[in-house]
Amino acid sequence: MLITEFLKKLRRKNNETLQDMARKIGCSAQFLFYVESGRSIPPSNWQEILEKKYSLSSKKKRDLKKAIFFSRNRDKIKIDDLKDE
Repeated sequence: MLITEFLKKLRRKNNETLQDMARKIGCSAQFLFYVESGRSIPPSNWQEILEKKYSLSSKKKRDLKKAIFFSRNRDKIKIDDLKDE
């Protein structure tokens, strides 16, 4: 799961609008929209903020950590994979 899906699910589960969640975690609704749509990567402190503001369970904390990791690394290309043959 990417952070895009995680945030949308969390927001919907809590019946929040983009504006509601943005206020809660301390960012603009526009930036949150960019993160939810995959156009931006969340700041490194979002993991801690989301865990605290939403009282995430241990499982949800692990899911969040994985979602952030995969979102940050999804577009990286290994140079070794581009060998000329």
